[in-house]
Amino acid sequence: MNILIVSQFFYPEMGAAPVRLTNIAKALVNDGANVEVLTALPNYPYGKIAKEYRGKFYAKDNFDGIIIHRYWLLATKSINKFIRLFALVSLALSMLCFAFKRRTIKKYDLVLVQTPPLFCALSAIFMFKKIYHKRLVLNISDIHPESLIGLGVMQSNSMQYKLLLRIQNFTYRNADLFIGQSHEIVRHIKAKRSDAPLFLYRNLQRSIDANNIKKNKNNPLRLVYAGLFSLPQGIATIVKSIDYKKLGVELHLYGEGADVEEVKKYIEKEDTNVFYHGVFGKNEMTQELSKYDASIVPLMMKLEGAVPSKIFDLIAVGKPILYIGGKGEAADIITDNKIGFVAEVGQFEQLSKNILKLKSISSEEYAAMVERCIQLSENEYNFNNQFSRFREFLNI
Repeated sequence: MNILIVSQFFYPEMGAAPVRLTNIAKALVNDGANVEVLTALPNYPYGKIAKEYRGKFYAKDNFDGIIIHRYWLLATKSINKFIRLFALVSLALSMLCFAFKRRTIKKYDLVLVQTPPLFCALSAIFMFKKIYHKRLVLNISDIHPESLIGLGVMQSNSMQYKLLLRIQNFTYRNADLFIGQSHEIVRHIKAKRSDAPLFLYRNLQRSIDANNIKKNKNNPLRLVYAGLFSLPQGIATIVKSIDYKKLGVELHLYGEGADVEEVKKYIEKEDTNVFYHGVFGKNEMTQELSKYDASIVPLMMKLEGAVPSKIFDLIAVGKPILYIGGKGEAADIITDNKIGFVAEVGQFEQLSKNILKLKSISSEEYAAMVERCIQLSENEYNFNNQFSRFREFLNI
């Protein structure tokens, strides 16, 4: 089986999409498939192309047996919507050059396309469905453009929104199978394409050896956040709104993004028991997480279909969760399984109370919470079990 994955984001970039797709690609290779990836030159979340790729329009890599075709795009961290739009369109246009690799494309049995961004998906649909008539799977990780309204990026009556909605409908009409990362996304797909096969694919991670997961708390309690520092996470606000030193706990931060400089400047000026440690690779970060007692997981605005992938990262390493994001699918996973505490969006007083609640629970209660994470990772949210079902869904 020859499979092509198309995504703007891929290894070694940070974020849910590159991690999920890298895990899928590795699992497919281990299962005997030949996997190639069509993506951008690495640039996210730094807003600049990685040093070893600068000056290139195209690069071809081999990562753990995965052939990666990388194309140029305008890399930027600008908040200007026109610059960001051009950045998205630039990759969609660059990738069209891949259409001339007729011999390479003809061998693909299946093409898996990640959306958003919609322009990248549009380019992929045009190439692989309209020109080459390939069997195409559309992976929908966020409901765009609807979620852009939640971000405050555009209005529902704007020309940009209507254009993106037309692109969304075009991509949906031309997919053969669908993958979604949440029940809300699955419902959205069913409303658009009730006739199409679809699969709920969570952002699961392989669980680590349960014997390596500690079940006792540190003193003082040590909290962690590892991920992107961007608008939906609101890390700068979370850092500034709570005096962690006064609570008698520590907050340790890892990651990169638009807010990281603001956070670093605040930490240097204020003594609130918040520490920034930079960026770690996925495997290194798994080891780092073992030092901590629980993780803050934020979703500071309502985004259609969003369930933070960090929830599943943390379940896999046995870490209780302090979620600030309000009611919804993510909150239900945490409360129904008793693996943490939930606060509404912007309710930092409630988040503070939840931190103190976690701090005050007995060693036995904490160990039981960790054990529930382990059991979830070994059963309901087990990567290998999900991948087996996924293979059957793809009929490979």
